[in-house]
Amino acid sequence: MEHWQQETAEALTRRLLIASMACVLAWQVSRQPGAEGASLRALLVRLSGRLIKRGQGWTLAALLEGLWVLLAMVAVSEDYSGEQLRAAARMALAEDADPNTMQRPRDHDPPP
Repeated sequence: MEHWQQETAEALTRRLLIASMACVLAWQVSRQPGAEGASLRALLVRLSGRLIKRGQGWTLAALLEGLWVLLAMVAVSEDYSGEQLRAAARMALAEDADPNTMQRPRDHDPPP
């Protein structure tokens, strides 16, 4: 926990609470029955980028990491259009892209 660099007991407690809530969410996803649950787990494993042993399907660590990526994607998609995200991907991949398309929409406030 030293690498969290929390200086007060309140900050450490808050960090532990958030981490615990994330673990509970991953556990709930792992227990979600049916085809929808299986589909969600498959998506989260894919987003996590983890390699899973053949036949295992998923791990709680992969679900947790996939949830992190999914929630980040949702947050970003609220601030940028699909075209802006594709332009960013082209720029990151050193393809020909117009940097002007990366500007934030004027109707959104900048993130904190």
